[in-house]
Amino acid sequence: MDIHAIVEQASASGVYLYVEGDKLKYKAQQGGLPDTLRAQLKAHKTEVIAYLKSGDDRSTQGAIPAVTARGDNAPAPLSYAQRRLWLVDQVIGASALYNMPLAWRLRGRVDSAALLKSLNILTMRHGSMRTRFDRVGDEPVQYIDAAPAPPVFEVIDTTAQVEAQCRAERNHAFNLAGEGLCRIRVLRDREDSDRHGSDSLVLLVTMHHCVSDAWSLGIFIRELFACYSELCRTQAPPELAPLAFQYTDYASWQRQYLGPDIWREDLAYWKHQLRDLPAQLSLACDRPRSETPSYRGATISAVIDPSLTAQLQRLSQNSQASLYMTLLAAFSLLLSRHAGQDDICVGSPIANRDQPGTEALIGFFVNTLVLRTRFDDDCDVPTLLARTRETVLEAFDHQQLPFEALVDELSPTRTMNITPLFQAMFVMQNIPIEEEALPGVELTPMPVAPGEGMARFDLTLTVQQGLRGLDIDLEYSCDLFEADWAEGLLAHYQQLLAAMVATPERRLSQLAMLSDVERYRQIVLWNDSGEAALENPARHQEPTIVA
Repeated sequence: MDIHAIVEQASASGVYLYVEGDKLKYKAQQGGLPDTLRAQLKAHKTEVIAYLKSGDDRSTQGAIPAVTARGDNAPAPLSYAQRRLWLVDQVIGASALYNMPLAWRLRGRVDSAALLKSLNILTMRHGSMRTRFDRVGDEPVQYIDAAPAPPVFEVIDTTAQVEAQCRAERNHAFNLAGEGLCRIRVLRDREDSDRHGSDSLVLLVTMHHCVSDAWSLGIFIRELFACYSELCRTQAPPELAPLAFQYTDYASWQRQYLGPDIWREDLAYWKHQLRDLPAQLSLACDRPRSETPSYRGATISAVIDPSLTAQLQRLSQNSQASLYMTLLAAFSLLLSRHAGQDDICVGSPIANRDQPGTEALIGFFVNTLVLRTRFDDDCDVPTLLARTRETVLEAFDHQQLPFEALVDELSPTRTMNITPLFQAMFVMQNIPIEEEALPGVELTPMPVAPGEGMARFDLTLTVQQGLRGLDIDLEYSCDLFEADWAEGLLAHYQQLLAAMVATPERRLSQLAMLSDVERYRQIVLWNDSGEAALENPARHQEPTIVA
């Protein structure tokens, strides 16, 4: 009997096989293990265990060689993640949807020559910042330019013009058919310089997501500040640790050594985990979903104060969960309540830098996990956190499968206006960008996506630890939602978090999501009619809430 065929049959039947110690175990849907499959597994148990273990052996005992430099600058294939974004670009055309902008204001005694030299050092160090795409036949390839494009340096008269330039740069699309995928501009703000009596420069760096991710932006800032500080101190270039290889080497390695044989167990897990997914997240939209989305988006922000943050951390610890798991569970519950669905899928990115040497590279390594939560039994908060913990840890254990390969394998119905597998994203940024003290320079990160921007998903909730507690950004699709709806959703999220720490023993359906004012409006005002209401107008006045 072909053992591979048995494992594939199990996967197709929604059965996830795995080995624990020397025992063969499985997880299955409510229908359980089919009798014929059970008999096959029983008859060939030893061979199946050996087969499943062989997948682990390949990844953990060195059968997959380490990533190494190729030794030349020949065109390299696109990584799986890059190819997905390239295909998106082929469908929707040039777009700023996957721009990754970064903006910092430098005010004080700024050494412009040292800054420009530092930028050139980093551009030569990281091939991703000099990468272009091309075609060989029908296949896209990437290669690294020998020399970087010099940063554009401009003097701008007014701060308003600088801000307009920031917006224009953020929204300027890359041409993936030959253009370099990194742009650098340095703007001298003459008005701000005169106002403060010192130099005032704005550094704008925009990379396409095909060559960068959030981790990469942290690398860029840390190394830029280190270069600048050393050049100002000694006039000599800094000694940065050498890179073992470039991203093009990683992409070639991934295409050569990672494939179905390596992903076999991961694919079986995800097929089981994502079987019978709901067609989409059915939120009540302010506008009908267009067949051709514009991807216009906007972002609103809020802060979870240090007191509630500390309570959330204690709740997480008491449930043996991480803060990430607790915040994810609350977001899934929020979506369940708003959509009226008890089966919620949320996407969440992971760094995916498990290969030695990748942690120091600028490049597109991030992978996306699909995290599914069911709310069909109205459990309490500790039970929800325990289930979320199990879901997240299992997903992390099976993160090697690229999201792109998962979508291809599951083949969900594809349309332009609905992203496959999930429509809401949860992001927790835990990549610290250390506060650097540059000689004589005050550094201020500038918001690069205020107000209207781009939205890749219906909703994206991003949480980051800040000095004031937890900083929350909610990005929403302007094609679907109005600003007041998004503001209400974000307020409900904060209310749910407060309810989870205040009354964790309650059933999820009993956790308060509305503020006192909203509850009064919905229960009293909107349900009150008739003469009694007219006779007592005071009943229609919203109460004063004492903080």
